[in-house]
Amino acid sequence: MRLILIDGNEANVDKTVGVSVYTSNLLSQFKRYASHDIRFLVYLRENPKLHLPRENQYFRYKVVWGPFMWLRFFLPLQMRIDYMWQRLRKVLILSNIRFHAFFAPAHYSPPWIPPNCKLVVTIHDLAYEFFPDEFLKKDLYKLHHWTIESVTKAHDIIAVSSHTRADIVKMYHIPEEMIHTIPNGLTPFKTTTPKQNMLIQGHDYKLVPYHYILYVGTLQPRKNLTTLVYAFALFHKENPDYKLVIAGKKGWLYKEIFSLVHKLKLEDVVHIVGYVNELEKYHLYHKAFCFVMPSLYEGFGIPMLEAFSAGCPVIASNTSALPEVGGTAALYFEPKNANSLLDKLRMLEKDLKLRNELVERGEARARKFSWEYCAENTLEILLK
Repeated sequence: MRLILIDGNEANVDKTVGVSVYTSNLLSQFKRYASHDIRFLVYLRENPKLHLPRENQYFRYKVVWGPFMWLRFFLPLQMRIDYMWQRLRKVLILSNIRFHAFFAPAHYSPPWIPPNCKLVVTIHDLAYEFFPDEFLKKDLYKLHHWTIESVTKAHDIIAVSSHTRADIVKMYHIPEEMIHTIPNGLTPFKTTTPKQNMLIQGHDYKLVPYHYILYVGTLQPRKNLTTLVYAFALFHKENPDYKLVIAGKKGWLYKEIFSLVHKLKLEDVVHIVGYVNELEKYHLYHKAFCFVMPSLYEGFGIPMLEAFSAGCPVIASNTSALPEVGGTAALYFEPKNANSLLDKLRMLEKDLKLRNELVERGEARARKFSWEYCAENTLEILLK
């Protein structure tokens, strides 16, 4: 009987975005594979949130107390205790459960794992290596040093895109055969008919269907939202009935976005609405003129797939993993060139046939990605 150990903390949050979405969906899929022969033990800092999959005999959570240095000290300490207890059980009651693998779904792994237990780590992107000035110093230190430690010790590495895989080889000199490309999946929206005047966080922004441009994602510098705001300002002069909606939680160094909106006097037509729930997000995508993903760097790009699945045409920057994810279903622009984005917005506004073609291609593209495929291939790596 094989036991898979997992750091599940990224999934155990109230608002799941990015890596949290990845970890949460894999845990849900892994539970489907839990059996007498394949068992899962998920380590958490706090009691599991309600959205996490429920425990059963073969899929368990263990809450590990630790006020600081949880990953570096308290988790390894608990695993040592669990390992010694498992060895004792093997002697006393002939238990044949063995610690087979530890899965770190987000770059960081503990400095110690049980003997003969393989380490598998997922790397989502290396943005911090290419844009270090856009990260807080304390985060940058951990991202750089702890990721190097993880990939150096790992038996296998999972990259969410071929672009991320190439970056790992380039930056950390890891042999290509150790790195497996397994793309993220997509959670289908539970669709309902959007209301004519949709409320976002209880506020009515009076959005006219197909007359607003949408961004969904964390507010931080590498998301390149200033270019989007500049391009929208130019587009709005030609099309004054359009608005821009920026949805997502605040990350870091985001104040420049608010300052630029104020500087360009766009407060009445640029709505920064904060984090939105799944229903609000679907409604926003479904009735948007288009979704724009202007990032300077992405390891994957789940919002692009969400837009595709909701029938929303996509314009994205032509950099990092975005063309790999979007294929021919999106329009692409130079990420540091507001006029390049403006050209694509104009093109979409003038050509209804093109817009319909992008919607059709996007829906087909979204169907190629699933969490079932992601989990199945990840588990294959964990068990081999």
